[in-house]
Amino acid sequence: MDDPNSPNRCQAITRMGQCKARRVEGGNYCSVHSSRKDHSEMNSYLITNTELAELAGHYSQMEQLKSLRDEIALLRALATKRLNMIESNADFLKACGQVNTFMLTLDRLVNSCYRLEVHLGNLLSKDAVLELAQKIALILQEELKQVKGYEDIVDRINEKIIETINTQEQK
Repeated sequence: MDDPNSPNRCQAITRMGQCKARRVEGGNYCSVHSSRKDHSEMNSYLITNTELAELAGHYSQMEQLKSLRDEIALLRALATKRLNMIESNADFLKACGQVNTFMLTLDRLVNSCYRLEVHLGNLLSKDAVLELAQKIALILQEELKQVKGYEDIVDRINEKIIETINTQEQK
């Protein structure tokens, strides 16, 4: 494509700059880049290394990541890429420091994200869950007080709620 400002130009960014090919009709990318972009493009980074972009895309889809998905995904992709470069014991020894740094940084980032999610109210702490269970028990007790033997029913329900909370905590 001759005109670098053409609205029909592929929007992919390569090592050489913006792709010079014409985008496919109805899309933002040429035929070469459209299939890769649909599955692996990250929102916050313009990663030109296809393998790294695909790894980051894989990690960003995991539900257990709480927030700042792209940063966590990129760090996991970098660690994976570095580990995959190991071909010998000597490579392994060389990689230990870098991989350790990746893992420590990843641990701090995930823990920071978790604390942020709790602070924003997106996650409940164990104390909050126990308080909620206690309030549910009081509601049950109030609603069932006309039933003969309601105390035993409420006690059994409370035991099951506490057991369920403890089981979830162990996961």
